[in-house]
Amino acid sequence: MSSLAHPKHDGQLSARIRTLAREHPRWRCRRVHATLRQEGVQVNRKAVHRLWKSEGLALLTRCKTRKIRTGQHIPMKAEQPNQVWTYDFVFDQTPEDNP
Repeated sequence: MSSLAHPKHDGQLSARIRTLAREHPRWRCRRVHATLRQEGVQVNRKAVHRLWKSEGLALLTRCKTRKIRTGQHIPMKAEQPNQVWTYDFVFDQTPEDNP
């Protein structure tokens, strides 16, 4: 595929860009441009970007995975009354402190 980036060749070029984007979903526009250049296609990076945007291609977002807490870092649950105590850091004023 040794075509030039010209509006009359956009059909072939956009088809190749779509194929590369489908084969490699994590690739972005610049990586596709580099691959096209390695294949011998004389194409400008801006032309690839223009076709990339016109095709509506984008990087697929990955879902965030939740970390599962294991081991000793899991807080214990109270199984009976008065098993878990908390400290109150707000101190009351005693009558001795008042003048």
